[in-house]
Amino acid sequence: MAAVLEGLEPEETAAAAEDAARSAVEAVESRLGAPFLLAGNQLNLDVHPGGCHRLQYLCSQQPPELLQVEFLRLSTHEDPRLLDDTLAQVPWSLLRLRSLVLKGGQSRGALGACLHGTLTTLPAGLSGLACLAHLDLSFNRLETLPPCILELRSLDALLLSHNRLSELPEVLGALPTLTFLSVRHNCLERLPATLGSLSALQRLDLSENLLDTIPSEIGNLSSLSELNLASNRLQNLPASLVGLRSLRLLVLHSNLLTSVPTGLAHLPLITRLDLRDNQLRDLPAELLDAPFVRVQGNPLGEASPAPPSPPDISQIPEMPRLFLTSDLDSFLVTPHGCYVTLACGVRLQFPAGATTTPITIHYRLWLPEPHLVSLGPHDFLLSGVLELQPHGVAFQQDVSLWLLFVPPRVQRCREVVVRMRSDDSWTDLETHLEEEAPKRLWARCQVPHFSWFLVVLRPVSNTCLLPPEGALLCSSGHPGVKVTFPSGATEEPRQVSMQNGPPSFLQPVTVQLPLPPGVTGFSLDRSHLHLLYRTPSTTTWDDITTQVVLELTHLYARFQVTHFSWYWLWYTTKTCVGGLARKAWERLRLHRVNLIALQRRRDPEQVLLQCLPRNKVDATLCRLMDRYRGPEPSDTVEMFEGEKFFAAFERGIDVDADRPDCVDGRICFVFYSHLKNVKEVYITTALDREAQAVRGQVSFYRGSLPEEVPQEAEAARQRKGTDALWMATLPIKLPRLRGPQGSGQGTDFSLMPLNLGDAETGFLTQSNLLSVASRLGPDWPTVALHLGMPYRELQRIRHEFRDDLDGQIRHMLFSWAERQAGQPGAVGHLVQALEQSDRQDVAEEVRAILELGRHKYQDSIRRTGLAPEDSPLPGASASQTPDLPAKLINGGIAGLIGVTCVFPIDLAKTRLQNQQNGQRMYASMSDCLIKTIRSEGYFGMYRGAAVNLTLVTPEKAIKLAANDFFRHQLSKDGQKLTLPKEMLAGCGAGTCQVIVTTPMEMLKIQLQDAGRIAAQRKILAAQAQLSAQGSTQPSVEAPAAPRPTATQLTRDLLRNHGIAGLYKGLGATLLRDVPFSIVYFPLFANLNQLGRPSSEEKSPFYVSFLAGCVAGSAAAVAVNPCDVVKTRLQSLERGVNEDTYSGFLDCARKIWRHEGPSAFLKGAYCRALVIAPLFGIAQVVYFLGIAESLLGLLQEPQA
Repeated sequence: MAAVLEGLEPEETAAAAEDAARSAVEAVESRLGAPFLLAGNQLNLDVHPGGCHRLQYLCSQQPPELLQVEFLRLSTHEDPRLLDDTLAQVPWSLLRLRSLVLKGGQSRGALGACLHGTLTTLPAGLSGLACLAHLDLSFNRLETLPPCILELRSLDALLLSHNRLSELPEVLGALPTLTFLSVRHNCLERLPATLGSLSALQRLDLSENLLDTIPSEIGNLSSLSELNLASNRLQNLPASLVGLRSLRLLVLHSNLLTSVPTGLAHLPLITRLDLRDNQLRDLPAELLDAPFVRVQGNPLGEASPAPPSPPDISQIPEMPRLFLTSDLDSFLVTPHGCYVTLACGVRLQFPAGATTTPITIHYRLWLPEPHLVSLGPHDFLLSGVLELQPHGVAFQQDVSLWLLFVPPRVQRCREVVVRMRSDDSWTDLETHLEEEAPKRLWARCQVPHFSWFLVVLRPVSNTCLLPPEGALLCSSGHPGVKVTFPSGATEEPRQVSMQNGPPSFLQPVTVQLPLPPGVTGFSLDRSHLHLLYRTPSTTTWDDITTQVVLELTHLYARFQVTHFSWYWLWYTTKTCVGGLARKAWERLRLHRVNLIALQRRRDPEQVLLQCLPRNKVDATLCRLMDRYRGPEPSDTVEMFEGEKFFAAFERGIDVDADRPDCVDGRICFVFYSHLKNVKEVYITTALDREAQAVRGQVSFYRGSLPEEVPQEAEAARQRKGTDALWMATLPIKLPRLRGPQGSGQGTDFSLMPLNLGDAETGFLTQSNLLSVASRLGPDWPTVALHLGMPYRELQRIRHEFRDDLDGQIRHMLFSWAERQAGQPGAVGHLVQALEQSDRQDVAEEVRAILELGRHKYQDSIRRTGLAPEDSPLPGASASQTPDLPAKLINGGIAGLIGVTCVFPIDLAKTRLQNQQNGQRMYASMSDCLIKTIRSEGYFGMYRGAAVNLTLVTPEKAIKLAANDFFRHQLSKDGQKLTLPKEMLAGCGAGTCQVIVTTPMEMLKIQLQDAGRIAAQRKILAAQAQLSAQGSTQPSVEAPAAPRPTATQLTRDLLRNHGIAGLYKGLGATLLRDVPFSIVYFPLFANLNQLGRPSSEEKSPFYVSFLAGCVAGSAAAVAVNPCDVVKTRLQSLERGVNEDTYSGFLDCARKIWRHEGPSAFLKGAYCRALVIAPLFGIAQVVYFLGIAESLLGLLQEPQA
């Protein structure tokens, strides 16, 4: 059922998204009524269609009632993007929110199950909900806990049930006020140790997960009163649980517990301890006698079974291990024992002393032929037949045997057993199942000797030891089926079973069967009730209703028998009950199947044949169609379990195989519904494939029926005529081969050995192109379209070279190569087209050819003495980058020149950005510079320049060098970088530079803003003195406070805050520098490329200067809002009546609220004037290569 629900979920989600989109229009049309959804301090939108649209409308209108909302409910059956955009507005509009419910489950599937919502994460902005105490995220698709939850310090209740969480984060203990945590019905396999630090936690629900252990730190939850660990995989409990002195309710049912701590009985407040359905065989008297303990469903008092031998031999390290390869079919066993793994996956463990002398064991896998397989009417085969020799040799100790089998899809009222053949009969062994992986099961049994073995799925067999005093045998498959043995039924104890048993009893045995559904003993017509009987040796059903006495109750029918066989209770109005029962008995083993025949896409001579039940056909085809292609499956036909059938290739196609299941050119099959029934063969033809393609077919014919099927069914088929054995025919086509004439078509397109490519990316020869053509296969049209060839030309090639796949590929590839001869970038274009066509394997092969060619070319140049060993060669420049000393020198020179030119403007930018509303010291950039010169002198404009001059060298070097490094890593074979890759390289450069930028900006801002603070204080002091004493008395200036230096600031920050003090505002710096680099570097590269005279030449220096200025100013204005927030956060000293900030979001929110959106553009003009020449000068310095020239001058005297 779970699998069905998962399959329906995407359809229901799409329907929910359509409903939400439809309701959006209604919400817009009814905007006048939207505010009336507010009811006091509650806003319930989970039952309204289009709840996200309604909430967005309320947030945009900002009615006064919205500020009073404390409780919000919103359905997550919405479009994910719409839901994310809506939640991002919540922290800005609902400042007093205390409860947020984002649940799925309001919609139900076709079977009535609750569907999960579309929520997979939460926006980071929700961490700003300082008052949030209740958060419900149940019935969603969370796989990890959203990080913003861990920042909600006021959170009291957190509900995460019915999600997909596999683990909880270690920092979960950062929620000090959490009192209720529910993670029910997830996929948790372990718990973090920090869970014990939730000292306020009172209720914890971890039921229906995959937990096998509980950390001992859970005993530190001193306030915990309710703990639910039901339906997990717990085998034991930590002793620290007895320290939960506040615990009142402890639920542990449906686990694998074998013991519990005795101290749980002495918990002072415990009122209920649920231990039902575990593996407890013994409990202390304190727990057994306690009235609050529930222990139903445990094997209390039963003896412990012998511990099963594990699949591995970790407990017996001295035992040798053998791993057989596929070419070995025997191994030697000594009296010391061994552990053997066969090539087919079967495992055996011979204990020490199993044999007294060395013995050689042989094994063989047989196909499940009917004469080797013994199946009952309701049995299903789950494995092949394994033969172990020598037969009949008894071991001194039982040998453990593990057999792999196909997991059955339905296991209700059925069990998996290993069946062994001995003396022409099959015996079911006691079998234990072991799971190594979700779909990898082992059937383990103990065998006294070797024979044939297989795994079957049979109805549950209920067995008991029947004493002479009588007994009652109940069926575990159906509780209504019971067999009553009276006293004296046997003279001595004997083993009886509901499937087979002794032929007769001394006294009649009472059998109870349930009446058919919908029929009761008081309303049925006895003339329509029939009891049918069948002996194992016959296939007919006899009506014995008149021969037995049927005792009817309200729900059951009882009768007495003297021996066991097959009994079937029928209620029908038909007169011929025996024939009807025989037909129904046949249908129990009859399956509706489809036959498929597929050819390998890259090798049409390899054919896959398979017979599948019709409910498995679609899933199998979806899995195979990426590697195979072929006709549609056959029409549905009916086949019996264990029936033989054959596949014969016809119309000029034969089987090219030497295998035991190929008889007279036909492939033999035996149908078993629980096996794959698949075979792959190679085919061939005697016809001339060079002239034309061979169109043949494969036909499927019936073989012999299993012995359990009555002869009437086979006779009925034979009466249908000669076509009774034919089931289906499917077409098979072998494409035309290229002959002597066809092979010349590709060679007409001859290329010079070094004509396709260039020295930068390498060259491809004619043989290289032929190798690429042989690898493309049917994907060549996709590659051609990505190469830019018109679709009309592809159609012409298909028609001209029809039935010749290789000719189509060669003609396409060489036609394109002829047009690209002599043009740069052709090879890179080919590699890119291969990657876009999902042929990464061929693209890697082309790269390897190019790299090998470059190495050979360089070696030949050096070998002939045409170039020195240390000189750069063509093709090697793409992999070389400038040296680090040259980058540092260029960065230092560019920084020194740029800082000297533009630092006064940067100072004005900082003071304007730090200036809050109210006290406005400066009206503009020019006003700021004039006042700075008047109050601090000319050199006051360079306050803080020493820090910039000191750190600008590594900052510029890291930024530009990191960009070069990432661009080199992202480039392939000298190709031009795509825009996303250029942006990714810029992102990496911006991330690296903040190592130096953050402390540099931190110190520079304090020094630059010190003058503004001093001037503001001076003005305020003068105003206060004038207001107190009047204007008649002269003002007395307060002595100026000493202005700090960069060294003093660094020392104070390290002493008070450690190294983190220098990196205050790191997040804001990242949000400024990373987007800046993402915008700047791709924009500069594209602008600079526009000024190139040709693709081989560099742009002139003035083009690099202008491109750097334009790209720098554009990027500066784009990220100016982040720069304003960063400047405010990094200012340690505030002016009078100026706001303080706790973080990035808090600062942005206060600026927006108090100063308006225009405040985010403060200093944007100044920043553009700073950045434009700074980066223009830097690019010119790099262009001129000043550092390379200086290093060259220093190296000349040494040379």
